[in-house]
Amino acid sequence: LTVVDCNSEKTRKKVGILPGAVLIDDETFTASELPSDKSTKLVFYCGGPG
Repeated sequence: LTVVDCNSEKTRKKVGILPGAVLIDDETFTASELPSDKSTKLVFYCGGPG
């Protein structure tokens, strides 16, 4: 299981980060940041729009 934190840097500073999560930036994200094993389950965490 891989947890992917999709929150903005501003939100991470406000609410914190999830230990062990892969942090992605929506402006520079590439698929290479995700696990190469395609059977890995992914959970995406974000604060939603706004």
